[in-house]
Amino acid sequence: MDNSGASALLLFLYLVFTALIGAMGSKRYIGTGWSVFFCVTLSPIIGFILTIISPKKVEGYESPIVKYRFIGIIVSSIFLLAGLLALIGACMGLGSSEPPFKAIVICIGFIGLGIYGFKK
Repeated sequence: MDNSGASALLLFLYLVFTALIGAMGSKRYIGTGWSVFFCVTLSPIIGFILTIISPKKVEGYESPIVKYRFIGIIVSSIFLLAGLLALIGACMGLGSSEPPFKAIVICIGFIGLGIYGFKK
């Protein structure tokens, strides 16, 4: 198998795992959109972990996250700030001629993680 064939296979597996994790997220409080967002911006492994630790949706059940709201706000603020600072650093280039695309995507993932924490 040549290099382009291997890349196509990896892309296909990446999309399949992202779709499966998104489907799992639809049955949890994180939802499909956030599950897919974290799979695309951070990695399917991190998206899977965040989806698994999110509580399942049960009718009439309030998420236990509410009682840890203060800790969640602090952690979310740290992720949001770290993502914003890293994004600014990546966009400024810090010695390179153009900002690296992958670093910018990961920064956006951390910003999303901070926003998700505030949302919940």
